[in-house]
Formats: sequence, C-alpha cells, structure tokens
Amino acid sequence: VVVILGCTGTGKSKLAINLATKFGGEIISADSMQVYKGLDIVTNKVSVEEQKLAPHHCIDFLDPLQRYTVVDYRNQSLPLLTKLYQDQKLPIIVGGTNYYIESLLWEVLIQPNDNQNILLYESDNESPSFHAPCDAAEYTAEVVLKYKITQNSLDGVPSLDLHKCLKEIDPDMADALHPQDRRKIIRSLQVYQQTGCRHSELLKKQHSQIGGSTVGGPLRFKRILMFWLKCDKDVLDKRLDDRVDEMISRGLLSELIEFHNSYNKKGKNNKHQYSEGIFQSIGFKEFHNYISLSDEEKESAEGIKLLNHAIEDMKLATRQYARKQRKWIVNRFLRKPDRQVPPVYGLDVTDLSLWEENVEQPAIDIVNSFIENKTTPVYKALPIEEGTNDVQETHFCEVCEKILVGRQTWQIHLQSKKHCKRKASLAKKDVRKQFSEIS
Repeated sequence: VVVILGCTGTGKSKLAINLATKFGGEIISADSMQVYKGLDIVTNKVSVEEQKLAPHHCIDFLDPLQRYTVVDYRNQSLPLLTKLYQDQKLPIIVGGTNYYIESLLWEVLIQPNDNQNILLYESDNESPSFHAPCDAAEYTAEVVLKYKITQNSLDGVPSLDLHKCLKEIDPDMADALHPQDRRKIIRSLQVYQQTGCRHSELLKKQHSQIGGSTVGGPLRFKRILMFWLKCDKDVLDKRLDDRVDEMISRGLLSELIEFHNSYNKKGKNNKHQYSEGIFQSIGFKEFHNYISLSDEEKESAEGIKLLNHAIEDMKLATRQYARKQRKWIVNRFLRKPDRQVPPVYGLDVTDLSLWEENVEQPAIDIVNSFIENKTTPVYKALPIEEGTNDVQETHFCEVCEKILVGRQTWQIHLQSKKHCKRKASLAKKDVRKQFSEIS
C-alpha cells in the first residue's frame, strides 16, 4: 500500500496520479468532504479530466445531506483494498483526512456489529428514527439507552448530561473525554448500546493485541510505504491564499449559493450544523452570512463588506486547517514510540517548478525499490521523533475555569503564560480584598 500524506495545497492528488499512471495503480481518496456529490470547488476535488487519468474510488458518490462516518469509510474502503490486491493493482491512498487514513492502516476503530460491510448511515436510514425527549427532568444512562443512539437522535440532550450518562456506564472513557466533546461521547454510548461492552474495555483489548499500542491496534498490512509532502510554512500560506482567490474566480460563490437555495427548498433551513457532513467544508460557515443575503443586499456596501470578510475568513481557516494537518501527521505518524509505524519519506514541495526533480522522480524511485523489496540507499525515511504517551484523564483548572484532557496537556497548561498571568491576577485581587476587609 502506498499512502500520500500532506497539508492541503501541497499537491497530494497530483503525486497520486503521477504514481498511479506510472505503476498502473488505483487511487482511494481519503477526504471526508470529497465523498459528497457535486460541490467540486468548495471540496477542491480533482477534475473530471484528472480522474480519467487513473481510477478513483471513494469520491463523488454520496448525497451532500447524507451522514457519513469514518467507520463507513473504513467499511467501504477495506474491501476495495482487498480487491486491488487480488487484481495485483497498486493501491494508492491519498487525502487530507488523516484519521480516515489511520482507520485503514491500523486497527483503531471498534466494529459495532458482525456485518463488516454495512454502512452506519444506511443502517440508521433503514430503522425508525427515535429522538430522546428534550424535556426530561433528569437524564440518566438508563433513560438515554432506551433510544437508538445516533449522532442526531440526542439533539435535545445537553452534552454535559450525556457525559454524565457515559460516566455511569464507562467512567474510564468519560474521564478520557472532554465533557463538551459531543461526537466522541455519543460514539462511546453508541458502542456500549450496540456491543453491550464498555468502549474503554474494547479499546484496551485492541491495544493489547500483538503489535498494538497506546493509540490503537496493530497495522493491518505488512508492507506500507508513506510519503509526506512537506512545504515551507510561509510559501504554503501564500499558496493557500492564492488558491482561495482562484476558487472564487472558478465560481465558488455561485456553487455555494446554488446549494444554499437547493438546501432551503428541501425544508432544511431550520438549522445549519457546521460540525456535520458537507457543512464542515471550509467555505460554508465563512460565507453563510453573505449567501443568506438577497441579490440586492449582496450588491450593497454592507454586502461587499461581508463578502471581503468571508474571503479573509476562508483564507484564515484554510491556513489553520493546514497547521492542524501537519500537527496530526507529526503526532500520530512520527511521534509515537510504542506504535508500529511504516517508513515515511519526506518530499519537498516548496518549489513547484522543481516538482519532477524533488517530488515525482524520487517518489517513483522509492516505489520501484518498495515493489522490488529493495532498500533505497539514496533516500532515507524520516526518523521517528522522541515522544511520550499522554495519559488521557480529565482535569479542571479552577484558576482559568477550564476543562482539559490529557496529563501532558494539563502540565503544559499549568506552565502557560495565560494561566500564570490569570493566577497572579487573582492573587492580587485576593490581597486587595483582604486589605479592604482589614481596613
């Protein structure tokens, strides 16, 4: 298996097509937004012409209003990998949704039922929809578990109450999750409901397998090769800003407005949930206020101001997303001393005029050696950085009135300038209060 990692805007799809055409491989997309039909600009899909250069999978097949999870992706992609092996095709996994990639390479997810190929969204749609009452006097695990638990069926229940329910049935898992991390809390409740076992216990069994680690089970495949497309931060920032401008010129606004109108016609205008489905794509949240205006309002001074503000917000969000992607790659693929990690080769994409010399040809040479099961004396895999395994536990900072998860995160917070400054400020207030009382 060949895997291509990298921040958005580094040319992952281009390299995937280069390698697929060279080695007769097929591309499995690992992008949580590109699974949706249409909306090609906002999700930055490869063009139809590019898709013709090599077979692409897991792209452009799902209704934009349909829920799709990492478990769905795993269940859909693993059979594809098996078939490609049988057909002696080189699988090339590429995309910026790194936890999708993790779900294929490592055993890191809990399978809720015996049917390995069923998609959760299909299962949810086939069953009657139940919603927990939002006026319950007190939510307990017993009350919540009476209802079929999905990400949408508990809309009326506050996250803190759900966290308390999880603490009743799985205190170890609750202690490892932030009380406001609604998606993961619901997932743990769902696992308990579907399997009858605590999520924390299932994870411990997974981690204890031969080759397992503190972050998951062992690798699924014996031979994996990973490329990380690396780019100078300032160069990438400029490239991402320019890409947003290019997306605008290609018709991003028209695409968003057309979808917005279609979405409202379907009676879905009651609530935009920007943490779910296609609405997570960078652009929807940033342009929401602008595209909600009438045509006349869009042409006004205030409308133009909103437009310019939205463009800048989209650029900022894109740059921030790239930083999160880089952090994930380092922490999950290069800084886990007890985890089985395949070799990761860094390729410099800072200067795109040197693409063939710095990216394409080295990648081809490395894949050739990989296929022939030979070492590559010219190219060296990146070293695994030293790191310690964080203990997942919840802490509450009374000074900052903030909940933090993870022992390392807690220690870093205690030494942070913001915490120390607030602690000193509160101490001064206490002194002044005591002096005032004495006076």
